[in-house]
Amino acid sequence: MTTDDFESDLSGILDRIPIGVYRSSIEGKLIFGNRSLAHLFGFDSVDEMRCFPLIRLYQSKRDRGALISELFSAGVVENWTIAFQQRDGTPFWGAVTASALIGPDGSMDFIDGTVRDVTGEVRKKRALPPMTRIIRPKREFSFTLDAAGLIQDIDGEGASFFDYDRGEMIGKPLSIYTAPKYRKLFNGFLADVLEKNTVEGILIFHDKQGGIRHVEVHAQAVPSEGDVELIGAIGRDITRTVESQKERLNRERFQGVLEMAGGVVHRLNQPLTVVTNLINEIASDTRPEDRHFEKVRRLQEQVKKLNEIAKKIGNVRKYKAMDYVAGVRIVDIDQAS
Repeated sequence: MTTDDFESDLSGILDRIPIGVYRSSIEGKLIFGNRSLAHLFGFDSVDEMRCFPLIRLYQSKRDRGALISELFSAGVVENWTIAFQQRDGTPFWGAVTASALIGPDGSMDFIDGTVRDVTGEVRKKRALPPMTRIIRPKREFSFTLDAAGLIQDIDGEGASFFDYDRGEMIGKPLSIYTAPKYRKLFNGFLADVLEKNTVEGILIFHDKQGGIRHVEVHAQAVPSEGDVELIGAIGRDITRTVESQKERLNRERFQGVLEMAGGVVHRLNQPLTVVTNLINEIASDTRPEDRHFEKVRRLQEQVKKLNEIAKKIGNVRKYKAMDYVAGVRIVDIDQAS
């Protein structure tokens, strides 16, 4: 069976599954879906669904934000009940199980998941479950920008988030609160909102003390009087979530360093022991007047250094890196052991 045949068979199998199966990007673009997923959301085909913004299939955009935040934090969600709507606006309840696919750089590349219709189950309970049970409360704030990115309004929670008075911020560009190296990202985000009407993403700001803060932002162009275009947005502080993810990844990487160090030392010890014994034996038979005496002595010193390095590798207990060349960083064995 060829690869194409296998992929065709797999696609056919997934299309026969009675629940929605999908892969999406973190930006909300459908990468893959089965036939049940398309029908669940009122589409005739998956191709038709790919052209539709997934965010518009949520009754509340905050639900998707909470889902992304949880995936950043825990990496997986199981049977989350979320209020969806079909393409024509017909509401229904879906149970989502999903997992995050993390790339080599530690960022979330894709989301794989399933959705099943649980509208009947919810109705049997005669009362919808409170949103506080469905979604964890997160610190969030709202603000309004004009098309140039000037702050037209921001609530008290938002001003507190940035450690400024609300009056200080109104009328100023939001970009000045963006971490300098991420300002191009902010400008691109602003342009996307004006072009696509609704955008969600993660922006990186700094507070009054210069601390870096990660914010999940859901922004939408809103109707306004006159020719002035306004952007309404909700920000959710996910700094702790991002830091937690980074710490977890660092722990995993360090565990890999420890395992590699143990394997290297294990493989080095035996040949080093043989070489050390042979050099010492040769040295004991060499007299100062022999023409190779100095060379043997230098070999002894270098083998001794190799043994010391192997011992340090075996004693690595913490992660310490140092700059090497061309921007490459390597483990500092002296500081890590």
